[in-house]
Amino acid sequence: MKLGEHLTAILEIDPSAPAVEFHDHWTTWGDLASIGQQLDALLLGAGLGAGIPVACLLRTRPEHIGVVLGLLGTDRTVVTVNPQQGADKLLADLRALRPMVIVADDDAWQSTELVAVLDELETIGIAVRATPPTATLVGVRDRPG
Repeated sequence: MKLGEHLTAILEIDPSAPAVEFHDHWTTWGDLASIGQQLDALLLGAGLGAGIPVACLLRTRPEHIGVVLGLLGTDRTVVTVNPQQGADKLLADLRALRPMVIVADDDAWQSTELVAVLDELETIGIAVRATPPTATLVGVRDRPG
């Protein structure tokens, strides 16, 4: 059994069970799975299947657990980019990486600089949140690959 199959199986054991507590709110295994499934649907809709690297501005929040589990569960590569390193370094890293996809939480997408880099690189942007568990498009690249 592949890693992705194991992760999917774990998420399906008891979707209603609490998985992660953050700021006195519990996120369930089903919520984490939902974020990953929505992310997968958006990526597949853009023609981006297994094996693609996805730049993730990871923070210690439940939605990011759903992102990592969802990406690994669908055989994609997680490329971590530290959102805490300051705007100039973050934007320089993204320009150097030239990712096809950038995943970040809603707070990160409030940055006009991040949105500008998304447009500059013609990259797909995806915003995630834990409550309610969602993954939504921020921007769309003209042509994948």
